[in-house]
Amino acid sequence: KLPLRIMERMIDILEKETGFEFTVSLSLAEKVLVKKIPELEAIFGWIDGGVSDDDDDDDEDNDNHLPTLAPPPTLKHVISTIYNYWITKRSKLKKPLLRRYHPVTASNDTN
Repeated sequence: KLPLRIMERMIDILEKETGFEFTVSLSLAEKVLVKKIPELEAIFGWIDGGVSDDDDDDDEDNDNHLPTLAPPPTLKHVISTIYNYWITKRSKLKKPLLRRYHPVTASNDTN
């Protein structure tokens, strides 16, 4: 499960990485997020879908009677989901989420 504070950090990093420029690509977002939030790999495993050496499947025979469950989300899937959420929010607003990157309001705008 992705903690809310990490999700907020991910969106904040994506916003700051984009700034006034064009939106970052998903592949760049993956690299930046993994580099700046190492806890993501601790929670979801490595970006390539691998897991740590501590997770071994020696007890495979004991699990044959259990129902098949959906596999846990991979880091790549989590980043992709957050990235798409962020892109959708930005496109709905038609401007960046962080106020500091909003376009400057014209001095003659009375709204």
